[in-house]
Amino acid sequence: MGNLDLLTPSLAQNLRTVVAATADVAGPVANFAVGYSGRDELMRAVDGLRATTNAGPVSAGDIERHLDTAGQPDCDLMIRTAGQTRLCGFMPWQSIYSHLHIADTYWPDFSESDFTHAVDSYHRSERRMGS
Repeated sequence: MGNLDLLTPSLAQNLRTVVAATADVAGPVANFAVGYSGRDELMRAVDGLRATTNAGPVSAGDIERHLDTAGQPDCDLMIRTAGQTRLCGFMPWQSIYSHLHIADTYWPDFSESDFTHAVDSYHRSERRMGS
């Protein structure tokens, strides 16, 4: 997800090749953000929506079809590393009901144990979906 036009052409093509090769893989989905900005994603979604609609009423589903994560369920668990307690505009639409886990570990040192702790935290949480 993100704006691959910000990358060198060869790196962008390599990433597109990986995305295409894994498109039909079943199971949990992990999104990797490259050249990503939440505002940019929403603006690209609006541009895509304007190109396909006739200025009639717009639904949430209409917008979701134009997001980088189109066709995927909303995010269940967001892990923020380095002790950061803010999302910084990351996936603003998809994270609205996500469980946010704050890990003190920096990303390069994030281990399987840290991931297990995050998943356990998610399982212990009570999801109220906006209520």
